[in-house]
Amino acid sequence: MNKILISLLSFPMLLTACGENSSNLGNENQSKRENKVISRLNISAENSQQKALTTQVISTDDTQPVYRYAQLIDLDNDSLLKSYQVTYNFKVDHDYSLVVFFDGSKSQPSKIQLWISTKTPELSELFTCGDKQYPTCENILFDVDHKTGHSKINFNQTKIYDYDRKVLTLSGVILGQLQQNPTLVKLPTSGIYDATYQLSNNPQYIPMTHSNYKYYIFTNHNINEFITSNSFFDNTVYIKTVNNLVNDVWYRPSMEYPLSLWSRENNTNLQNTSYNSINLTVSFNQFKLSNENYPDLFINGTIGP
Repeated sequence: MNKILISLLSFPMLLTACGENSSNLGNENQSKRENKVISRLNISAENSQQKALTTQVISTDDTQPVYRYAQLIDLDNDSLLKSYQVTYNFKVDHDYSLVVFFDGSKSQPSKIQLWISTKTPELSELFTCGDKQYPTCENILFDVDHKTGHSKINFNQTKIYDYDRKVLTLSGVILGQLQQNPTLVKLPTSGIYDATYQLSNNPQYIPMTHSNYKYYIFTNHNINEFITSNSFFDNTVYIKTVNNLVNDVWYRPSMEYPLSLWSRENNTNLQNTSYNSINLTVSFNQFKLSNENYPDLFINGTIGP
């Protein structure tokens, strides 16, 4: 870890893009705050008529928001990189999820994905632009207010492509609005953490290779994700918290042991883990993960920034 990263993490950091509210989003900001997607989009395939994707969707459950504003922080390469992602989920004839990736310093999206999900999974489709093997995203006006998280994107005959280079053309406008302002991100000082795992057929406590977060995703005001490495084959822990409770834990200690998944919905281990929303640490006490035909796995200690 180089000196630049050490100096960055020596002090609490305020990572947010502040500024005046966007005038283009002013009308939406004056209305009652709800988690909302308003779609006035049209899509058309080659040699096909235009199809309207006109709808308005409101989410009343902040654990399953229809609109997501995410702040992504990457510390993996001994430097701090921040980017953003907004996601609009809505349903017309199918389930649609429009994902926009962008750098806060740029007005144009770096990548766009349109997921079209059907009841038959093999008929579901993904269209994109801006990815490595696809053309860049063009004819787009994108507006985001980082203070409120609200966003608006206007397409003017924008081309997006599937794996076989089938083309869809996007036109029209889609808007997203948050119920509350997004998290004002402060990364605490980096710490040294003592986390271990143990298998039920071996009394030895084995130190985790990675116990510091390398990737952060802060979504809306209440959903956080922490990842300790860039590969789930590399002793990596993935943790998701929702409303200040640990909601999901994924861990794979080695190539010989499968990826283990835990969710709060299982109603197990609820007393064996805790989250500190001030310093972003997660503590484990005999936290049990199980895989059929494999020894049980227990996590102890603390993981954090």
